[in-house]
Amino acid sequence: MNIKLLVLVVVLVCSLGVRCVNAQGGRLKNSRFFQIGAGFSGAGPLLSGYGGLAFDPKIKGLFGGGIGIGNDADINYTYTFLDGMGSFNLYSANRFFYFNGLAGVSFAGDFINKFPNDKNTNQFSFNYGVIGGCEAEFYASRNLIFVITGTQRYYVRNEFGNWRYQATVSLRIIL
Repeated sequence: MNIKLLVLVVVLVCSLGVRCVNAQGGRLKNSRFFQIGAGFSGAGPLLSGYGGLAFDPKIKGLFGGGIGIGNDADINYTYTFLDGMGSFNLYSANRFFYFNGLAGVSFAGDFINKFPNDKNTNQFSFNYGVIGGCEAEFYASRNLIFVITGTQRYYVRNEFGNWRYQATVSLRIIL
């Protein structure tokens, strides 16, 4: 499915539910949530999952990670990532749309297979760095949120580049 079409569908579904949204569960102090998403990076497709806690109506903490598949110069690899981030609300409109900034730390593990036909060439590479980005939240109901996230990561080691971007579309459920 085309990512532009998916974003349009999310916005339309959320706009239908905007009149039903009174108070957002994800904005209440000490509310907990879980989010699962899919997207892409410069390397290839990915799946992600995060859990979080709202410290107050503007600040949230997120912790989670994911897995992706990549290919760089005919080298196939699988990568995992683990993130700890803070989210701060930058803009809100009509209790329906929220735009947040993200910042935190990220750890990555790359499982590298240099030569797909040789079973003895698997390698593991650990990496660490920082993450920054933004997210747009669209409230479909009090406890159901569609999230579009874009992040840029800077990793210290350079096996597959210092800079890695990710874009995901997620569903956040308030517990």
